[in-house]
Amino acid sequence: MSEDTSAPSDPQRELQILTTKLSPESERILRDVVDGRYVRCVDEITTFALEKVFAIQSVSHYGQRDDDASGGHYFIDSQSTTTELKRFERFARARDLCRDPAERASKTFEFTYTAVRSSLATLQNALRARNIRTIYEAPLLDALYFPLLDTPLFEGDQSTHCTMLIYIVRRQELVLFDSLAPSGHQKIARSIAAMLIATRLVEPQKLNLRLPIAPQQHGVTECGWCAIIFAVWWRVATPETDVRDVINVTISHADIVGVARSILEKQAHCRAVASYADRLQRAFFVLSDRANLVQRTKQAKKTT
Repeated sequence: MSEDTSAPSDPQRELQILTTKLSPESERILRDVVDGRYVRCVDEITTFALEKVFAIQSVSHYGQRDDDASGGHYFIDSQSTTTELKRFERFARARDLCRDPAERASKTFEFTYTAVRSSLATLQNALRARNIRTIYEAPLLDALYFPLLDTPLFEGDQSTHCTMLIYIVRRQELVLFDSLAPSGHQKIARSIAAMLIATRLVEPQKLNLRLPIAPQQHGVTECGWCAIIFAVWWRVATPETDVRDVINVTISHADIVGVARSILEKQAHCRAVASYADRLQRAFFVLSDRANLVQRTKQAKKTT
């Protein structure tokens, strides 16, 4: 799903969101999974599923409207997370070179990457605009979802992994749900925790990183689908739910097919909405041209 760098009006932005569709390649992946073939999930499908199917909204929606369907659940685009982590590594190296402990402690990391709609920089700016110091103090913000996806080293790379990291705001817990544990994503989760602390968006003495035992995948292509299933499980959890209960979540092939089928159904709906919007837009242009022609004709008659 490509991002529009312009700044459309609210109605235009809402229409763009409603009519956003998956690419043909992503749709092919979903159809392959529904047909019983084992195919790896991709970033575009994960983002589409969270926002369109399972009511976990882009963080760009935070605080923009009272009728937000997120219920306090928002996601951060994996591209934002990956880019900011690379920047944070450079920041941390430079900070650690400081000999003065006071100077080292005073250094603050800033999120700057805004090339995607649901970015950490968007969240940071939204909180600052409301004079909110930390994520914990943000009203109507219950959970932040971080899909973590490895970058393939080459086309068709089967060694990549995907997990779901969730910051449960009121508990101040950063929880990694990993279907292939232990994996290198535990190190990534710790880096994200350090990065959030360096921005002062979370308080270091209160943040708790948790690594519960999750159901383990059976094949090499299931991790992305498992990450979505974990996110859906927490989306409907109650305030009393223990993160360790994730071990009871099922991730059978039938469950994965069910997720893929739900995403395909939403894709068909979005395509229908996009087609209808296109027809309305073309009809509007025709009527607008006719109205302009009538106006020009009336003006011409007045001048003769």
